[in-house]
Formats: sequence, structure tokens, C-alpha cells
Amino acid sequence: MKYMLDTETCVLIMRQAPLIIEKLRTKPYDSLVVSAITLAELELWVAGSKERARNAKNLLAFTALVEVLPFDVPAAEEYGKIKAELAEKGMSIADHNAMIAAQAKAEGLVIITDELQKFGNIRELKLWFIGEKVRFMS
Repeated sequence: MKYMLDTETCVLIMRQAPLIIEKLRTKPYDSLVVSAITLAELELWVAGSKERARNAKNLLAFTALVEVLPFDVPAAEEYGKIKAELAEKGMSIADHNAMIAAQAKAEGLVIITDELQKFGNIRELKLWFIGEKVRFMS
């Protein structure tokens, strides 16, 4: 099984959050991926941070450990479905989060996140919730 890290989880890892790192040590690095959308968000985080040099170094080290998946046609198709389905229910999701979720669904990946409110309304999206109390969600 491959796991897609959401942006906030990546930031927590790069900041050395002990709980996140300990839980992720149970997964081989070759099973961890990030979306190109997440990489774009991380680049923005680095560019806007007060500690650019340190964060840029951490991002470089982090991206050496994970595969970065390009956003492709199946992900784009899933994105349209997700946005339309949520709109029909009167719900919304930020475009970048919908793109990450769409890519995970299209690839059959589990998203590792500590923010269920971002992804919890998306039908059939596989989630592994990492929060104050680590537990599994599906």
C-alpha cells in the first residue's frame, strides 16, 4: 500500500514533530508519496518562511525520501467529480486540497493527514488520521 502525505503532515515532518515521525517510521520510505500540488505548497511555505535556508534544506532532504507524483489526467477527472459532488451537497473544499484528494483517489492511495475537516467529506477517500490520538480511518 502506498501512502500520500498531505501538505500539513509534510510540514510537521520537516519540523521534526515526534509523534508524526514515530508513526511514519512504521512505513518504508518507498511507500510514501506526495503530490506535485503538495510540493508547490511546500515551496510556497519555504519561500514565505522566516527561516528560508533551514526550511529549504529540510525540503530538499524530505523530497529525497519520497516520490513526487505529477498531477495527471485521471487525477483531473477525479478532481471534477469531487468538486461537483461536494457542491451538490452545499459543501466546499479548497482547490489544492481537492486536487490532492483527487490524485489519491485516482491512484488508490491512502492520505496521511492530521486534518480530517479538509478531506472527511470526500466519498470513498482512504484516510489515515494522525492527530493527538493516533488512529486509523477509512
